[in-house]
Amino acid sequence: MKKVAACILVIASLAGYGPIEPQSAIAAPNVDIWTAAAQGNIEAIKQHLTAGTDLNAREVKKSGKAEIKSTGFKGSYYMNGEIHVNTYGTPEGKPLTSGYSDFKPSWSKTGDMLVFFRRLKNHRVTVMWKTAICIINVDGTGFHQLTDGTHGFQSNLDA
Repeated sequence: MKKVAACILVIASLAGYGPIEPQSAIAAPNVDIWTAAAQGNIEAIKQHLTAGTDLNAREVKKSGKAEIKSTGFKGSYYMNGEIHVNTYGTPEGKPLTSGYSDFKPSWSKTGDMLVFFRRLKNHRVTVMWKTAICIINVDGTGFHQLTDGTHGFQSNLDA
């Protein structure tokens, strides 16, 4: 009886999928799917989906290397004590800072500067670090250290 119930359950669950439809004969539009997405061209994206465009494929140049397309949006991040600004979808550029322990960049309201922390004194307890607040233009010019790291969190661990 258990085998019959299990077979009925499997058949019932498979019946919900219905027949497999053949791929549509609609051709993909002239614009590639990445450009269509960047331009917000919903109709071209729908045509790509109907035509069966592989959404996981990367566009390959004639050189045989995958092409990286810029999105036009910039992001900031820190890695290995360096502050980076990069346009998403482009190869990583040079860091804005190096040689220090810089971290937690944050954009200015105008979008042309970053504020970040620079670790001046390390300690095994994070709240004991001495840090300065710094600013820099997103093109890497105009660095200014705004504080000297003398003011910070005080606790009974200061000994």
